[in-house]
Amino acid sequence: MSPSLSLNFDYIDQLITKGEYDEAIQALITFENKQGLSDTEQLSCLIRRSTILNRLGQYNESFLLSQEVFQESKKQNYTLLLLDAIILMGTNLWRLGRLDESYTILEQGEQEIQKQPLYYASEYKQRVSSLIFNKGIVCRYQGNLDRALDYLQQSLALRIELGNEQGIAASLAYLGVIYHVRGQLENALTYYQQSLEIRRKSENKQGIAYAINNIGVVYHQQGDFEQALMHYFESKRYFDEINDKQGVSYPLNNIGISYYQQNDLKQGLHFLEQSLDFRRITGNNLLVAETLFFLLPVVIDCKDLDKAQDYVQQLKLISKETENKVVKQQYLVTKALLLKQSTRGRSLIKAAELLEQVVSEEIVDYNITVLALLNLCEILLTELKLSEDQEVYDEICIHVKRLIEIGKQQYSYSLLAETYWLQARLALLNLEMKKARNLLTQAQFIADEKGFRRLAIQISTEHDELLSQLHIWEELIERNASIQERMDLIHLEELVMKMIKKGEVNLQELESEEPVLFLILSETGMTLFSKQIVSEGRYDEFLIGGFLTAINNLIQEVFATTGSIERIRHHDYTIILKPKDSFLFCYIFKGQSYSAIKKLNQFITKLHSSNTTWKRLLELVQTNLKFTENENNEINNYVKEIFVIE
Repeated sequence: MSPSLSLNFDYIDQLITKGEYDEAIQALITFENKQGLSDTEQLSCLIRRSTILNRLGQYNESFLLSQEVFQESKKQNYTLLLLDAIILMGTNLWRLGRLDESYTILEQGEQEIQKQPLYYASEYKQRVSSLIFNKGIVCRYQGNLDRALDYLQQSLALRIELGNEQGIAASLAYLGVIYHVRGQLENALTYYQQSLEIRRKSENKQGIAYAINNIGVVYHQQGDFEQALMHYFESKRYFDEINDKQGVSYPLNNIGISYYQQNDLKQGLHFLEQSLDFRRITGNNLLVAETLFFLLPVVIDCKDLDKAQDYVQQLKLISKETENKVVKQQYLVTKALLLKQSTRGRSLIKAAELLEQVVSEEIVDYNITVLALLNLCEILLTELKLSEDQEVYDEICIHVKRLIEIGKQQYSYSLLAETYWLQARLALLNLEMKKARNLLTQAQFIADEKGFRRLAIQISTEHDELLSQLHIWEELIERNASIQERMDLIHLEELVMKMIKKGEVNLQELESEEPVLFLILSETGMTLFSKQIVSEGRYDEFLIGGFLTAINNLIQEVFATTGSIERIRHHDYTIILKPKDSFLFCYIFKGQSYSAIKKLNQFITKLHSSNTTWKRLLELVQTNLKFTENENNEINNYVKEIFVIE
């Protein structure tokens, strides 16, 4: 290829990268009209046309062009063009949902490279990085996240070695997707932002749009709908600029879901139907099925059961045409959701049978299995309220344990936190108070650690409310209240519906607690440090003695919980206790526990990082000595800094 022709291809590739597809097509037409183009140059033009069609979501047309290049390159033994065609064919196939075919042809590409004597040369390594990158995406859609992660990390390492910035951005973006699916939102956000930074530098509008959309989904999952919608609309603007009908369907879909989850049915329906229209245009039946799946509960809530029936039939047809396992399960779940709207017992039984079929099958999309399990639990809770049958309760518990297993397998921490919360309410229903409180502690810890702050606050608030209602539960236990009475108190169905809909977490204004007293105790109950930190007034010896008695009664039990925080109620005050090594840290306050727990953890972390003070604490435990004045002042300063004493 002559240098001038190479420059033309570089210019066209830059236009494609920036998403300027109309200009790229015009440049290709101009280039193709030149006299005397070689066979490889003509095929290179077809590859770029196929790439543009792929970017625009016209996957069938792109596949046919790349298949043409594949056949001709094989005949003429043009290896690099053959590999480019294989990569595009594989990409189009997984985008069309033909995952097994995609994986097979991508493996064929790797085998082709291994035959080449110069397979280690940079032009071959570029193709290898693209082949294994696409294999990673196929594995992600097949649900094999560990394998997907391995392939994507390999592709990233190769692209860094080659200095391929656009490739690096793509690998980072899909690594973010894997961590996102696993519920590791902080890792996902880091990868998305790194990808976005590279794509902004190169003005890759399509890449920018996808990255911003994905960042929006992180905010969405964290319950910050305002930030999520801001990112979705920005993503939509970029897709609109490059006329990417396939791409724009993603933020439209997410905008619709966001509005629906905020109970704005009109806007939810509007944007989801827009997404559906674009997905129909591009002919990607898997994405059409996905949007129909999300639309179904919206039209049901809009009381448009005729439209719901129509959507279920459309899903049934796509399921038959594609023979895709995901679409089949989407169809079965939506059919069950429609049957649930009937007041007839027979319809509920049929709905339960369909949901049981889905949960008994192989997990092909854990979100579908989770939705089926939750809807099955909702049906069983209705039955439990009517029958008060222990077997029904046991069956619900089995399904909830399955949700825990899925959460662990998929690293879905939001699901884990919510399901432990659900388990806590089930334990309350069974009058197991201690178990319920331990599960709430576990749920809050996971939500907080993994960045689901709103969820953590809501769980913490419920734990506080439970502490204030202990006398009610003691009375229910004493007279063995009916299951229906207990269910009315704990609102199990409400929590299950929240988990089904994944609605917005409505939080009351979170007020700071009023600090009272801070203590550091030894494992034997000896006071190593104490600080009355209330800003006004003093607390009498009787009240402080009551605090200490309550704490001492729990010391051994708290140390047995291996580092988790325990909270107890004493009159109008809450005491939180956390063991660390041989010490017990105690914070007494009035008000909500969430910020108090954060402060206690912050204090312990800060003190532990001061090796000298920590070692001194250990000496005090062993020798029964007292702090020196300077040491006492140091801890006092930490208390003042963290617990905000004026």
